[in-house]
Amino acid sequence: MEKLYIIYLILLLPLGSFATEKIHTPVPNFPEDGQTEISPEVTISWDAVCGVDSLCYIVQFDTTSLFTDPIERECKVTGSTFSGLEFGNTYYWRVKAQDVTGTGNWCQAQSFTVLQQMECDKPADGVEDLEIEPDLMWKKVKGISQYHLMVDTSAGFDSPLLKSYDVAGNLRKVSLQQLFFNQTYYWKVRGHHAMDTTHWSHVRTFTTLTGTSIEEPIDGAGGQMLDVKLIWKPVTGARRYEYQINHSADMSEAVAYPSYETEIVPPQLSFGDTCFWRVRVINSKDTSLWSPVTSFSTIKQVNIKSPSDGAEEVASQPTFKWQAITGIDGYILALDDTPDFEAFPTYIEAGKNSFVPDRHLKKGETYYWKMRAVHQHDSTIWTQVRTFTTQQAPSGVNDNDNRWRIYPVPCDQQLVIEKGPVAYEEQRIFLYDLTGQIIHSAVIDDQNKVTLNTGFFNAGVYILRIEGIKTSYNQRIVINH
Repeated sequence: MEKLYIIYLILLLPLGSFATEKIHTPVPNFPEDGQTEISPEVTISWDAVCGVDSLCYIVQFDTTSLFTDPIERECKVTGSTFSGLEFGNTYYWRVKAQDVTGTGNWCQAQSFTVLQQMECDKPADGVEDLEIEPDLMWKKVKGISQYHLMVDTSAGFDSPLLKSYDVAGNLRKVSLQQLFFNQTYYWKVRGHHAMDTTHWSHVRTFTTLTGTSIEEPIDGAGGQMLDVKLIWKPVTGARRYEYQINHSADMSEAVAYPSYETEIVPPQLSFGDTCFWRVRVINSKDTSLWSPVTSFSTIKQVNIKSPSDGAEEVASQPTFKWQAITGIDGYILALDDTPDFEAFPTYIEAGKNSFVPDRHLKKGETYYWKMRAVHQHDSTIWTQVRTFTTQQAPSGVNDNDNRWRIYPVPCDQQLVIEKGPVAYEEQRIFLYDLTGQIIHSAVIDDQNKVTLNTGFFNAGVYILRIEGIKTSYNQRIVINH
């Protein structure tokens, strides 16, 4: 009987032990014990525990670790939010769990300290060349209802230029407007809510930019076109810009021209010019310093590519090529079989970089050519005279590609113009003096030749031009009496 009683007691021991086991103690999560710089609105949290039924948590929150006058809350979840905390104060909290079986132990008391001072964010302290309409930003703090910002040109925040800003708590920046150029500014920020106000942040400084900077063309750039764009860096907050351009680096008496864009095409540049220029910025309150003076030079002459100088076996209808020039009216190409260039030059429209004559040149002849670009008020210098020699004619073929025979040259009283065997189309004949005036014209249709009475013309050099539907031909004519 005694043995049965002992066995009964042993079987009852586990049940008794389970009935008297206490609920687990919650483990604190956030903030960490002793953590500082906590926002004045904070949600304390802990890890969940297991319970039987009607599980909840009891939280105590106080300004002393003795919890003599705590705020006590019952929570169904693992966190509780406290707001309106005083800046710089240390707070204590603890939590325990309870259910239908009973109440657990308090966790070890935790503490944290609320931040005391605001912290500036951007721009970095001491930054230079800052734009004149910068954003001032600070670290946003939860639980602050309003921020107060002060900006001044004086470190004591006591100048007539002092500016104060009140900013809603859900924002974290102020956009400044129309600051002075090359000026050092001081700024600070603080926050507050209904119960308290932070200390001012550490004072930060920044210095605004002195003005803008030139981007294109680079200083000393050569070979610029007459429509070169002068480009500078845009400045946020600029109301307008002013630029000066001069033929001397001394800009003291140069005219300042306004611009509302960040690039301009200067008027009336000339070929081969060296120009100096600078730019400055103007806003509603101030004018910046001038940018450093830079220079550029405009193109002097056309850059010829082909035919190469001295080329041989060139086609009788060659292609002349050059590097295109912008900002001009056109080109003048002088081509002749004599270096005196007595033939009329050819005008070529702007925008082209090649030209093919509309007539065949003489076979096996050496030609001289040069080019220049023209503008309404200027022209480049002529290129260096180049020469090329056309391909030799096949045996038995000569005289202007066998189209024309013009004789005698020089002439006196008469000049004969006779069709060759390959000149089929109707032709018109023009005789020009060296001023470009037409002094005689005629038509060759079904006739084989035309005889011009040159006895009425003054002795001298003339240009004979023969034009067809598809071809044309120029030849220098000398009249001697």
